[in-house]
Amino acid sequence: MITTKADRLLRSLIDAGLSLTDFTILAIKVIRIQRDFKTDNDSRRERDRLRQQDKLR
Repeated sequence: MITTKADRLLRSLIDAGLSLTDFTILAIKVIRIQRDFKTDNDSRRERDRLRQQDKLR
């Protein structure tokens, strides 16, 4: 299902005039942003866990 959605998105972007190269660049940027969000979320969870432990002491 995810592949089908990605295929449809790619086709619609190419039909709209986006080149495959531009799509690849855009996809790489999106992946980097997602990775940064995941890293930030993991850091926040760890920080919150440590704060909770400190409160319990």
